[in-house]
Amino acid sequence: MTATKKKSKRLSREDWGEAALEVLYSEGVGKVSIVRIARDLGVTSGSFYWHFKDRNDLLRSLLDFWVHLQTEALFEKVEQFEGTPSERLLKLMEILTLGEEGRYEVAVRAWAGFDDMAAEVVRRTDKRRIEWLRSLFHELGFSGQEAEMRARLFVYYQLAEPSILWREPKNKRREIIKLRHRLLTSRIPT
Repeated sequence: MTATKKKSKRLSREDWGEAALEVLYSEGVGKVSIVRIARDLGVTSGSFYWHFKDRNDLLRSLLDFWVHLQTEALFEKVEQFEGTPSERLLKLMEILTLGEEGRYEVAVRAWAGFDDMAAEVVRRTDKRRIEWLRSLFHELGFSGQEAEMRARLFVYYQLAEPSILWREPKNKRREIIKLRHRLLTSRIPT
């Protein structure tokens, strides 16, 4: 008779970050605990300490994970898309509006409402998003204040949209994307 050995899970910081982000999303930062996430991952809390010093280290890492997932990885995906600046902007709108990418925004921003560390990361992330979008609007031929305002409008709209359109069917959201894209890329008569 051969004894079967249970495979141990080898988790990464990203696995812990993803699990923590899900708890943040569903229950808020107060429920992000080592024991809770270990239970969700099916491991002992001792394995947590291979990756993190303490809960604060996990929370800092959670914010870094959110920035990467919700900003840098999205920008990379859009930049790899071969298309005109207008098509890349449309691609970003589709990713954010039709996929799951924006689902953590509300939870992270709620956390930032009472936590200085989270607020600073959100502030820097918003600044980074606006800079990247401003650059894209420059590529579209807009300059100065006009590029800045279009970038800001994009970010502000995108932050509010999930709380408004989440129940809309995908075909309705696609119509809204096309209209918003046309509005953001059209020239304003002077």
